[in-house]
Amino acid sequence: MDTEKIRAKLTERFSGPLEPLYKRRIIFWYDPNGEFQETVDGLDIDDVKILKIEKNRKGRLNNIFQIKYTLECEDTASNYLVYSPEARPKEKENNWLLDIELYSEDFSADKTSMLIDEFGFDKGYRELIEKYADFFNNKERKKKLDDILPENPAAQNIELGIMAVLSKTSVLNFETVLRNIFMNGLEDNKYYSEIEKYCGNELFWTFIEREFELALEKKELKRLLYTFLCTHMFYTIRGEIPLNLQKYVAGNKQNLYIFVDHWLNDKKDSRTFLEMSKAAERELNISSYLGELDLEKLISVNTFKAVDSFVIDSIAAALVGGLEEFDTYKEWISLRRDISSWNAEFRDIYRALAMAVDMAKYEKYFHIKEYDKDELFEAYLKKYSGIDRTYRKFYEYYDRTKTLNTEKLEKIKERVEGFYLKKYQVSLGQLWTQCLLNMKENYSLVNYGKQLDFYRNHIEKMDERVFVIISDALRYEVATELGEKLLARLNANSVDLDAMLGCVPSYTRLGMAALLPHNGNLEYKDGAILIDGIDSSGTQGRESILKAKNPESVAVQFDDLVKKMSRAEARELIKGKEVVYIYHNRIDAVGDKRSTEIDVFNGCRTAIEEIIDGVKFLTNTFSASNIFITADHGFLYQRENVEAYEKLELNDVEVLGNSNKRFVYVDKEISKDGTLVFDMDNIFKGQNMKALVPKDMLRFKSAGGGVNYVHGGASLQEITVPLIKYKHYRNKQYELSKTDIEFINLSRKIRNNVTKFKFIQVHGVDETKKILARIIKVGIYDGNTLISNERTHKVDASDEETYFEISLTLKKGDYDRNKDYFLRVVDIESDDILINEAFKIDIGIVNEFDF
Repeated sequence: MDTEKIRAKLTERFSGPLEPLYKRRIIFWYDPNGEFQETVDGLDIDDVKILKIEKNRKGRLNNIFQIKYTLECEDTASNYLVYSPEARPKEKENNWLLDIELYSEDFSADKTSMLIDEFGFDKGYRELIEKYADFFNNKERKKKLDDILPENPAAQNIELGIMAVLSKTSVLNFETVLRNIFMNGLEDNKYYSEIEKYCGNELFWTFIEREFELALEKKELKRLLYTFLCTHMFYTIRGEIPLNLQKYVAGNKQNLYIFVDHWLNDKKDSRTFLEMSKAAERELNISSYLGELDLEKLISVNTFKAVDSFVIDSIAAALVGGLEEFDTYKEWISLRRDISSWNAEFRDIYRALAMAVDMAKYEKYFHIKEYDKDELFEAYLKKYSGIDRTYRKFYEYYDRTKTLNTEKLEKIKERVEGFYLKKYQVSLGQLWTQCLLNMKENYSLVNYGKQLDFYRNHIEKMDERVFVIISDALRYEVATELGEKLLARLNANSVDLDAMLGCVPSYTRLGMAALLPHNGNLEYKDGAILIDGIDSSGTQGRESILKAKNPESVAVQFDDLVKKMSRAEARELIKGKEVVYIYHNRIDAVGDKRSTEIDVFNGCRTAIEEIIDGVKFLTNTFSASNIFITADHGFLYQRENVEAYEKLELNDVEVLGNSNKRFVYVDKEISKDGTLVFDMDNIFKGQNMKALVPKDMLRFKSAGGGVNYVHGGASLQEITVPLIKYKHYRNKQYELSKTDIEFINLSRKIRNNVTKFKFIQVHGVDETKKILARIIKVGIYDGNTLISNERTHKVDASDEETYFEISLTLKKGDYDRNKDYFLRVVDIESDDILINEAFKIDIGIVNEFDF
């Protein structure tokens, strides 16, 4: 420090306010190496006298008495700087000026002292500061250290702060410091090298031993990380550790476990963890040990990716082998989807497995006991259409997993196909065929209207503007999912799902015509269907038919209205209209082509999303309050190739117009094996037409189009036409709510480092009642400091009063048994605190492992 800086510093000190009753200021400056003697000789400070302790020829201080006499007798009013070129005497009895020093102040101009003064450190930290002197030789490092240190820091805080600065960590937390060091790499780690350079080899490992009770013989980052990972895994399992991995399970297990758990659940840093975990997994050959471990315990492990692969293979093998513990496996799958760190990669495999378990359960208990047409139709709506939906969802997820080349999923697929085609469709098709034979004279149902009567039964009666979305091939089971999502995503509405008995044959031209106003005046002409002489095939013709009934009507394609038109153009088109028909075509557009029919289930998912967006558009743009969503027909689809014996020849049949894979028109009664004949006089009056359709799931041999995706016949999947009545309330809010959670532990004491907390989900998730699932995070807190791991849980049971448990691991520490700590449950989406329950922590003998 130069003379001017010393003069400025001393001037500042001497000019400061005095303590009460003090009339002057005396400052002692001990300079152990005498390096500032010349500086003192040249000092000139206003209103300050300088006394210099001097040595005689023998090196002894020879003016101590004179200084003492001056300060205490000759001049008791002036400010004095007393300078000594020696260190302060260590023994009190040798310090003749001690009595004066007790009411005086100290000053030092050496680097360490200035640092102590600059940071406000305790003067007893001189040796500590000198130890890390090289670190303080940099303004930027000093600034960063000053930013993160608390006031009056302890020595441990200073050392931790130095490591934080060197590892580019912005908080004074060793867990975060360690995580940043790990993320900088296990080889050629710059942060670790910087700490070694400025702090030596021991500081970092001293903190490791202090925080985690972990003393490694081989002090290297790779060995340290592997110890953290393996300890996390086997602390979760609580079982026997394979011999070759035992050396990696050490230290304070619960603190190591919590460190990894926090890293796993950190949105910003978890990706790096996954990469490092995969590398460790390969080197440690984790997958080779999994077969020795209990599957039920492995379900809860999320340390290594290999666990997911092993669990998936195990569940798949159980499915192929004929598992019957359906609820247990569904619970395991749900848990893996909730906790797996690799969920993004395995999510669709788990979803496919869940659907396969559901299909296996359907297979186990499948038995159709309804024989009456009305009972069977009702049962299809309530029960059997769920099998079609599960089959669809299985393939929706399965198709996304093909690149993973999971052999066991292929075997599961074979089992799903076997049940769906050979048992479900055959049984349902045969029984419904018997019902159809009894309906030939009266094609109707007691409790459900006909598609032919849609306009008269629903649209004609409306006294408000009505929108009708007709989605080509929107099968009933797809509409059930659409209805659920409409309820879940859109507020201020009600959704009612109904069904109509569709036309036979179930194809687009007839189904679309049936939904228009017609008064029974349908005419078949060269393949076209005319209503009062107007071709109902295109949008323009349909609009003309609608306007003939109500002049304030319009027909428009969905994509034109929702995707292509500006809002101004859309409003101009709909302005003043009372009936708006909107034609949507996504499912049939994909399924009706041989090249794309395999993607029909993806088309179903896209259709659902597009229709939801369409409903939002109608309510936001036109304040639509009455929306009907329906279809022209459903469809049949199977993934397995259609065998030759499932295709009927038409060589002996004289067909009117073109042939179709699921129907043809003829002009006379025909008796042909494997077929049903429907008289079309109830639709095309006086035209002497009949429809010939294959029984059950059979097809006619016909050129063009796909074979796996078909419609036109009379199966329940084809002629059960959905009808969603969507009501949007403009002046009334129907609030969505999430299911409630209650904490039900009787005890309010934590007596073990691992504790189970019991909760009850009060209300079952029910989208029709607008009670939605919620995702929570649970942890134990000391004030706002998390002192346990943190668990995420999806509360989504459909049953009321469903119980669930969450285990939390407490960090090892000294807890005040008289202090309140808090179990906190937070809604992740809203950040609302749902539960904040006080607990006492009173842990006796710590048992880290229950094995």
